Amino acid sequence: MYENLFKNPLHRVFVYGTLKRGEPNHSIIKDVANGYAKFLGIAKTTTSYPLVIATKYNIPFLLKKPNVGNVS
Repeated sequence: MYENLFKNPLHRVFVYGTLKRGEPNHSIIKDVANGYAKFLGIAKTTTSYPLVIATKYNIPFLLKKPNVGNVS
């Protein structure tokens, strides 16, 4: 299944928060005007990092603080 995964010239992107499937901004990824997107699988970080959802737009971001927070 994954034998050609790294031979493809497309970029692989790990998304979290509102860009994930079923979340409000996922349509940005699926919009063909923005390029091509294909779901490859579920992943998680091997080290825990804190996820913060802040600003008036509820934009999620990870803090570079390894081993703080939850792995999910």
